Amino acid sequence: MGVADNVRLVGSQPHERLKLWYSAADLFCLSSSQEGWPNVLLEAMACGRPVLATGVGGIPEIVSSSSVGTLVDRNPEAFAHAIDQALLHQWDHDGIVAYARRHSWSNVAERLLNLYSEVVARRRSGAL
Repeated sequence: MGVADNVRLVGSQPHERLKLWYSAADLFCLSSSQEGWPNVLLEAMACGRPVLATGVGGIPEIVSSSSVGTLVDRNPEAFAHAIDQALLHQWDHDGIVAYARRHSWSNVAERLLNLYSEVVARRRSGAL
């Protein structure tokens, strides 16, 4: 397809090397047609990479701010245009890392525990 000078398909990589690949990228793209909560977006953000992704499943909950990435329609023209725009954008990489840290496993678990504790307390008090 004439992209050999610009694209390398490296295949599956060991988990411990993923941060090197994320960090080497200018932008992380995910063109899913279906998703749940793709942790891969937060992994890329944890390396300071902005993300470009389709607005399906839980992705809009992750890419909830234009400061960390862009949601795009799942078609080649929209993706090409969004990639061009994202590569021109001056991203706050430290801000992207800070955003990802707010969604760490321990932070999410703590928020869920607090929510469940509140629901149980309200139920016991008859408020629910």
